[in-house]
Amino acid sequence: MKSFVFLACALFAANSSAFDSFSAESARVTNEIKCPNPKITGGSGSWGALYGCVGGQAETVKFFINEEPATGHVKNVKFIWNDWTENGGYGLHADKALARSWASVLGTMYAPQHVDKVLKAFFGNSDITIKGESHILKYTHHSGPAADQRMIVVVEQ
Repeated sequence: MKSFVFLACALFAANSSAFDSFSAESARVTNEIKCPNPKITGGSGSWGALYGCVGGQAETVKFFINEEPATGHVKNVKFIWNDWTENGGYGLHADKALARSWASVLGTMYAPQHVDKVLKAFFGNSDITIKGESHILKYTHHSGPAADQRMIVVVEQ
């Protein structure tokens, strides 16, 4: 009986992990957002590896995964859209449709019960924290002279 309880607890702990390993999470994100050209920069010293996918005609939509150094675990996920508020050659709000699509995927992956709230926050101008089932999503908005930075940082609860 003790073995059964221990095994059940071990299986629960393994299945309740908020993030997959860095390599598995990178593959999952690549598949979910249909990243055409993902890149992984290896870690060194006190820096873990970095997954990156940059998308959109104006390359304003970015998805990053930071690895905890030397562990193979995910430290956090960052999703950024540099929302042009002045025409930088690709029109106002360049790549907005892709930003909306990837924000929806991010919400579905990390806060599936709150996708509408994630989208509303991401296109709003107020910082907000959204608590999902196993992740915390922190949205920040910074206005610049020609572009706003809209960013969601995802961490485990």
